[in-house]
Amino acid sequence: MEKVFERSRADFISRVMANMGIGLFITFLTAYFTYSSQWLLSFILGSPFVFLALMFGEIGLVVYLSRRIEKMSFAQARGGFFVYAVLNGLTLSTIFLIYEISSIYYVFLIAAIMFIFAGFIGITVKKDLSAMGHFLILSVIGLIAASILNIFLRIPAIANLISFAGVIIFSGLTAYDMQKIKAMHYNAYNMDGERAAKYSIIGALQLYLDFINLFLFLLRLFGRKK
Repeated sequence: MEKVFERSRADFISRVMANMGIGLFITFLTAYFTYSSQWLLSFILGSPFVFLALMFGEIGLVVYLSRRIEKMSFAQARGGFFVYAVLNGLTLSTIFLIYEISSIYYVFLIAAIMFIFAGFIGITVKKDLSAMGHFLILSVIGLIAASILNIFLRIPAIANLISFAGVIIFSGLTAYDMQKIKAMHYNAYNMDGERAAKYSIIGALQLYLDFINLFLFLLRLFGRKK
């Protein structure tokens, strides 16, 4: 029975990681395609309202998926996640305007290594990371507030400090969310296949957000600008 449970957990985590990987692929493919299309890039950046609409659309979709997951079908949940990945790709296309492409690939590799290491810690550590996770979530709020403040201050030292803090925070959140996904499987183990599959989408979304933020903060620290 224990072997069946462990095999089921491995399958669940593999499904989460596969969905996350597909989401990342969609995002970066969309970002590069947008960067390569002068018309699409001009449409997104030509008006601040379009860019803001995309950003608010992303936030709204994350909230919607998180709150309505129980009432959705698996196909709707996965479709919503992939739509979010496309929207994020549209806004992330700006990184190709700011940073050298080789630098983006290099930082992506660093982010992937750090993500895998943090995720491994989250899966294997026996200590409950809930207290750390709650502290890190609160830290994200402070990070957002500091980032908004520095938009007006424009102090490079503060920007670097924010980016360094972001790397630490989202590395920790990756470990915390990976441990949560283990617990999520425990709850999903006795569910029907459709419901368990929907939980794998929520897990993929959480890890996707961790990776994207980790990548962006690393890019601000180590990316070579054009």
